[in-house]
Amino acid sequence: MQALVMIGQLLLGLSILVFVHELGHFLAAKAFGMRIEKFYIFFDFGKTKIFSFKRGETEYGLGWFPLGGYVKISGMIDESLDKEQLKQPPQPWEFRSKPTWQRLIVMVAGVFMNLILGIFMFSMIALKTGDVTIPLSKNDPAIVALDYGKKVGFQTGDTLISINNKPVSQLNEFSDLYSYQLLLSNHAKVEIRRNGKDTVIQTPENFLNEVVDEGLNNFIQPGYHFYVRKVKPKSNADKAGLKAQDVIIAVNDTPVMYYYDFVDRLAKNKKKVDLTVLRNSDTLVLQNVEIDENGKIGFYPEFKVVTDTHYYGFFESFKVGNNRAWFMLKENTLGFVKLFKGEVDPRKALKGPVGIATIYGGEWIWLNFWTITALLSLILAFMNLLPIPALDGGHVITILIEIITGKPLG
Repeated sequence: MQALVMIGQLLLGLSILVFVHELGHFLAAKAFGMRIEKFYIFFDFGKTKIFSFKRGETEYGLGWFPLGGYVKISGMIDESLDKEQLKQPPQPWEFRSKPTWQRLIVMVAGVFMNLILGIFMFSMIALKTGDVTIPLSKNDPAIVALDYGKKVGFQTGDTLISINNKPVSQLNEFSDLYSYQLLLSNHAKVEIRRNGKDTVIQTPENFLNEVVDEGLNNFIQPGYHFYVRKVKPKSNADKAGLKAQDVIIAVNDTPVMYYYDFVDRLAKNKKKVDLTVLRNSDTLVLQNVEIDENGKIGFYPEFKVVTDTHYYGFFESFKVGNNRAWFMLKENTLGFVKLFKGEVDPRKALKGPVGIATIYGGEWIWLNFWTITALLSLILAFMNLLPIPALDGGHVITILIEIITGKPLG
């Protein structure tokens, strides 16, 4: 079921992103009087499609291959590779007969639409949810150090003081350790407090490659106290007698205070564990609780955290959304600079369809869906501007060369 949810979110997200991107090309081309022969969401390789219909001069359709889409503009060599058409004399409705500035606008219109979509989505998220913070002053400030975190030098119970000299006042800010700026930097400086003493931990030289090898979820996590919000029916937890509102306080007689410490212990036990739980005022032991292949037993946690929420007005939310969008673009640019310099293994920095699907997760949470789709929209805009022949950026470079030299390339 989780796999189906991940696939469903991936397909819906890609459909939205591809439609908006190709709509940008479509509207710009129409505005300059170009003829649109096809508008396809997803590719129809082998002329195989799920459905199509024709309205006016344009065929609209849904292809079978979900990793992209295209708008076929008359007089343009694109994904359709219709070179025969170019052997005929140029027609006034064709792409090749239009001024370079018009062709340039058509080619960047898809990127522009993805940028606008990302800004709009981040703005609406800010308007709907505001900024939810978890102030250290109102919560347990400790972190959970997992295997790779311990290897770097962290310990469970450490408190973050600053990251690269930026003070940490909220548990949310611990996620800065996963930002591109720190993942891609050498020897990031993290100041912590341990047993009343302050110390500095520096991340290793090849931090990104190592943390991806070890797993992002195997580094450090916030020290969230938790209880059982809901038990999944017929799950291993249900069979063992776990109930909603139970507080798990030990795994195999080893005390656990934090959720991510509990998850780590489940993963290491593999098959079965004994759980000590606090139910009302009673302490119970649930024996031989089976662990599934994903390291779970089948319940939804509730974190015991105190939050502060700051809400934005309608116009203010667009300022916030714009700032978040450009921040994400800047981080992705930093990542690709490192990638092109050979400082990052592309197999670890880039994700394929399966990797993207796992980012969405196996539970359909609309806030997560729109946040990830907004991020992917910005990444798509950035990727399409790269000077690669099959991408919009390749066409843009060709047109720019024509503008500079005064004659078509080749």
